[in-house]
Amino acid sequence: FEPVKLRIGKAEIGGLDEALVGMRQGGVRRVLVPVPIAGLPSQISSKLELGFGPRRQLERQVNRPDPDNIFFYELSLDKVQGV
Repeated sequence: FEPVKLRIGKAEIGGLDEALVGMRQGGVRRVLVPVPIAGLPSQISSKLELGFGPRRQLERQVNRPDPDNIFFYELSLDKVQGV
């Protein structure tokens, strides 16, 4: 996977701000985010630069009526930059 740059406090992908707080460089966390918190497919796919097929899969997951629908993220903090 390609690295994605995120800024804490910008809520670029819902649920990840809380997961990143307190992480140290080199740290790894596994996060389960409920779909309603994760955000719209356009917000997520624009940040992850997905192709057509993966984008359609993402839209299908978001639109499922299952209340237990979640996204699983594995976060690895490679680099921390100051503001």
